[in-house]
Amino acid sequence: MRVLVTGFAPFGAHASNPSTNLAHALHGMEHEGAYFVAFAPLPVLYAEAAKAARTAAMHIQADAIVAIGLAAATGHVRIERQARNRSSATAPDAAGRLCADVVIESGGHDALLTSLDADAIASEIAATGIACAVSEDAGDYVCNDLYYRLLAAARRGEAPSRILFVHIPENAAELTDLPTTLARAVAKALQASR
Repeated sequence: MRVLVTGFAPFGAHASNPSTNLAHALHGMEHEGAYFVAFAPLPVLYAEAAKAARTAAMHIQADAIVAIGLAAATGHVRIERQARNRSSATAPDAAGRLCADVVIESGGHDALLTSLDADAIASEIAATGIACAVSEDAGDYVCNDLYYRLLAAARRGEAPSRILFVHIPENAAELTDLPTTLARAVAKALQASR
């Protein structure tokens, strides 16, 4: 089973983005039949990030996508249970596009849930001593936009059916066990979802 792992390019005041570093750290790992392939960085662009991730997933014939993003204001790993059909960020994306109070997909559901067990993944990671919790809010920026578009594409059969978004704190590089722990937790959830 191939798992595409994505991270984002630097954005705003962040000269580097630890999500890409984590994606690359996962590249080539294999746990319980899940083989992780990194595709990073994604552009910090509304709609374009999802398009790039879907193209990469098709290219490697991925069975699942794990997208990783930076949540600089949080001090723990967040397993995102859902994405909302709205962007309301006050900061523009890398192309200067501002999406304040914008519907992502017209006529789409207000929110879409991951098919993976977010609680089990968070518990598995937390059990290793890494602070981790389930989140119900993937934010209002490109992270949520990417997640919603991927989940919507999965519902239409245009992307792998198993999609997950993980937010990491700015100090993620200090969490040296995170790559292995995340890979193991995701692999177990993927096995359970079969």
